[in-house]
Amino acid sequence: MEDVDWQTTLDADDLRRMTPLVRVRDLKPADVILCRGTAIQSKMINLATGGRYSHAMMWWPDQENGSFAVFAESDKYGVGLTHLPFVTIQIPGVGDIEAVPFGGRYSELLVLRHKSL
Repeated sequence: MEDVDWQTTLDADDLRRMTPLVRVRDLKPADVILCRGTAIQSKMINLATGGRYSHAMMWWPDQENGSFAVFAESDKYGVGLTHLPFVTIQIPGVGDIEAVPFGGRYSELLVLRHKSL
């Protein structure tokens, strides 16, 4: 198998396409993430409901492979699991930030957490 270099340098435009981003350290198991989708179906949901968000998902850490975020969300079969890879953003003078990129699918996110968590 060929070795793959997963380190890639991105410019500002590449990083913008990955937004919105959520820092991994800001997420806790069972957080609910409300999303405003970019697809036409999402816009129809917004119009029909009068709501700001068109989608919801729940997050929990992937215990077997710590480099992915796992979300339970509705799909065309009912409820399924979506695995999104973490990205590490290196910021000089700040350090590394692990984040989950939602670029392309959503234009806005809101993370909700029960007050006892």
